[in-house]
Amino acid sequence: MLLAGVLASGVLLVLHSAWASIVLEFVRQSVTVVPVIVLFSRRLVLLDAHDRRRASEQGTTVVSKPLVARIKARIPKPVKEAVLSAKRLPRLMTSHRRVLPDYIIFGAMRCGTSSLYHNLTDHPQVLQAFRKQLRFFDREFQRGLEWYRAHFPLQSAMERIQREAGGAFTGEASPEYIFHPLAPERISDTLPNVRLIALVRDPVERAWSHYKHAVRIEVESLPFEEALKREDERLAGQLERMRSDESCDRTYQDFSYISQGIYAEHLQAWFEHFPREQIMIVRSEDMFAEPQRVMSEVGAFIGLGEWTPDYRAFNRARPGDMPPEIRRRLTELFAPHNERLSELLGRDMAWDE
Repeated sequence: MLLAGVLASGVLLVLHSAWASIVLEFVRQSVTVVPVIVLFSRRLVLLDAHDRRRASEQGTTVVSKPLVARIKARIPKPVKEAVLSAKRLPRLMTSHRRVLPDYIIFGAMRCGTSSLYHNLTDHPQVLQAFRKQLRFFDREFQRGLEWYRAHFPLQSAMERIQREAGGAFTGEASPEYIFHPLAPERISDTLPNVRLIALVRDPVERAWSHYKHAVRIEVESLPFEEALKREDERLAGQLERMRSDESCDRTYQDFSYISQGIYAEHLQAWFEHFPREQIMIVRSEDMFAEPQRVMSEVGAFIGLGEWTPDYRAFNRARPGDMPPEIRRRLTELFAPHNERLSELLGRDMAWDE
C-alpha cells in the first residue's frame, strides 16, 4: 500500500510539473498575446475597410476570413506550441502502446500533399495521425522516436479497425522531407518498410504558386523576379546547416522557388536509400485532373481496400497569371532538370509540351 502511494505521488508530481510548465508558458507569453490580438484586431478593421473600398472600385464582393482565423494566424509560435504540448501530453504517456506510420507523403510546397493526406483519411481503413505535418525527420528528430510515436493511433485502435474494416493503416504528410538531405537516411533507418508517396508538379507553375503563397502569408515582400534573382543569396549555407544536423529554420522552405522544383536532385537521394517499388511518384496535375483515379491508385499502393473517394481539394488558391517573360525564362531554366527527372523515373512528365 505504501509503495502504491509513493508511485501515485510520483505520477502526480510528473503530471503537475508538465502541466505547470505549460501554464507558465501561457503566462510568459500573455504579455505578447494580448497586444497581438488587440493590434491585429485594429489592423483587421483597416484591412476590411481597404478591401471594401477596393471591391467597390472593381465591382466585386469581399470575402474575408473569419476574425478568429485571422487572429489565430498571428498568435506567437511559443503559445501555439504550449497548446499542442498540452494536447500531446496524454499521448506521450501512452506512446509505448502506439504504432508507427505505414506511409509517409512528401513533396515540394504547393503540390497537393494536404489534399492527398486528408482524402486518404476518409478511407474506412485509415486512422489519422495527431497532426498531418509532423516534420519529425527534418525538424524534430532530436525529440526521439517515442515523441514521434505519440502522434499515431493506439495499437488497440488499429486492431479494432482491422477487425471491423479488414485492414488498418495510418500515416503522415510532411512536404519538407523531400528536400532535407538527412530525411531519406533517417526514415530508412527508422521505418525501412514504410510506403512513400512523393508529389511533383510542373516546377514553373509550382514556383509561381509558392511565391504567391509566400506573399499571402506575409513572408515575402520582394517582386517575383527579384525574389528569383536573390534565391541563391538567401539560401546560401542552408543545406549545409541541415546536413550538419543543425536545427533548420524556414528560410529554405520559404524562399526555394526554383530549388524545390529540381526534383531529380531531391529524389535521387531517396532512391539511394529505398527500392524504387517502395516510392510512388504522383504528378500533381494528374491528381487535380483525375482525383478519384489517382486516389484509388495511391490507396492500392498503400494496401487499402477498394473504395470510391469523395475527393475534396485543400489549400486551393488562384495565384493569377505569371508575367510571360518570367514564365519563358523559368521554362528554359527547368527544361534540363525536367529531362533528367524523366530519365530518372523512366516516364515523360509532359511539363514542357
